[in-house]
Amino acid sequence: MAMRARAEALGPYIETAGLSIADAIMEQAAATREQAAATREASFPHWAEMLLAVAGIVTILVMIADAASKAIIWLTNHPRRRYYREDDDEERRERAVVREESQIARR
Repeated sequence: MAMRARAEALGPYIETAGLSIADAIMEQAAATREQAAATREASFPHWAEMLLAVAGIVTILVMIADAASKAIIWLTNHPRRRYYREDDDEERRERAVVREESQIARR
């Protein structure tokens, strides 16, 4: 019973002490965050940020070039174009046969 009365009497002081400790911890955490941010900024130079930005831009350009090359391949392998190529191949074969026949005839 005496312990309970003593705890009730000290209650407001304990709450105040608890809040001040919590405030001190929060202030220390904020200071630590600020110090970490300053250290990070100092240790990561601006030229490195620029290098990362350039690397990102180059990556995007490579992606665009890859997509363009795939589009070109798709367009050149389009079925209609393939028929034209086959026709060209047949014409070349016919010309080759005619050449061979003319060479045989000359002999």
